[in-house]
Amino acid sequence: MEQNEIKTRRFDFTYSVRFDEVDLFGYLTPASASRYMQDIARRDAAGVELPEGFNWLAKRTLIDFNRPIPACANLQTVTFPIGFSRVTAQRAYEFRLEGDNASLPAIKARTLWVYVDAKGHPARIPPEASEIWLPNGAQPQLNDPAWLPFPATAPLETNGSVLFSRLDILAHMNNTAYFEMLDDAGWGALMAAGISPLNPSGALLPLHYDIEYMNIAEFGDALTILNWFSPTPSHATEFERLQQIRQRDGLVARARSRWRWLKQG
Repeated sequence: MEQNEIKTRRFDFTYSVRFDEVDLFGYLTPASASRYMQDIARRDAAGVELPEGFNWLAKRTLIDFNRPIPACANLQTVTFPIGFSRVTAQRAYEFRLEGDNASLPAIKARTLWVYVDAKGHPARIPPEASEIWLPNGAQPQLNDPAWLPFPATAPLETNGSVLFSRLDILAHMNNTAYFEMLDDAGWGALMAAGISPLNPSGALLPLHYDIEYMNIAEFGDALTILNWFSPTPSHATEFERLQQIRQRDGLVARARSRWRWLKQG
């Protein structure tokens, strides 16, 4: 091994896509992909002994969907660290369809995790954690893209709330549940514009997802989701969806995603 070669801990696991993890078009949903990411990160972290009461909270997740994942597919998934700061760890994920020899993974993603104490406050990551995941020493994190201003035009508004089924063990809305709320809100906005998911002319597939968690949503919180589309989805095969989840006057999360219609028949 060359002296400047970076050694990282890689952890892999194979998932079989269940029917309840795909949408009505038959493909893996962004929420399901994020659950795999959360699960494999937990499996990897289970091999590293951390102080009791401390936990990881997602701060920002970026996902590229390069190919649709059908139900019953076997997904060979790997996760590995990118870099550490004093209180954050950036982790990468790659999903490959079993038997697919393409150089580009079907899904490629990364998440910035914040290490927190029992009260939810950011805490210093134990040195032994970075030593296990990056034996050659901590590496710099990748710079996530800057957020551009949201449109000044009036958004399409939808409403939701934090249901019991969306809570995690910290009594917060789980980071994977945000994807479901955003996608439900996106379809609610499209329905208001006269576009139904039951349209038999094609399937709507995600291409990219970027979500940043700004604040904590708890059980029973009433939330407003603001939705913008560019261009109008009914007039293009690919469009961008911008969203904000707001609680009263505060911003809970913001997201930018790209989608395309896959023509069928």
